[in-house]
Amino acid sequence: SEGQPVFGFFNLCFYAASLVFLLVKSLPFTLRKRGILYVISFTGLSLLITTGPFGAALIFSIVGMVVAGLFESKKGLIFHNLLISICLCVISFFLFHGNFAALPIVLLQDSWWIVMSNLLVIGILTSIVIRNVTSGLTRQSLLASEKEQNITTIYEAIQDPIIIFSTNYRIIRCNPAAEVFFGQAE
Repeated sequence: SEGQPVFGFFNLCFYAASLVFLLVKSLPFTLRKRGILYVISFTGLSLLITTGPFGAALIFSIVGMVVAGLFESKKGLIFHNLLISICLCVISFFLFHGNFAALPIVLLQDSWWIVMSNLLVIGILTSIVIRNVTSGLTRQSLLASEKEQNITTIYEAIQDPIIIFSTNYRIIRCNPAAEVFFGQAE
């Protein structure tokens, strides 16, 4: 149909942009990750228009939201999900005003709102859950690292020699007092 070459061109632009964001290391990391996030999301939206909510379109759309959950701050996640919601509203407006008459998406006019609401609910909830899980894991990792540092500080400050052996009676670790006592480094 007549609109597909235009969207094919947009897809090529999206893929080219993603290559730029991946390969140009001089760009700041924040800009690169956001660029890739929006390339994935907008590729999903253009596929949604050209093919309807099947396969690749849904995968790109959901993956865009999942990636947002992984990399975005709370404000960034809210902004990203609002942007995707606004884009879907604009697509809906054009769809119901006949602008996509030659594209396969027209076949979905009757079930469009059900498909889009499910896409948004699943995508947004998934991105929120992923963000909460990853931020919780990050917090736990920081706490574990802090505890390890505290234990190491105490271990090294103890004035009595401490030697830790493996089950094969090999020395795994010893504190500085043990090194001084035996006159050897680990």
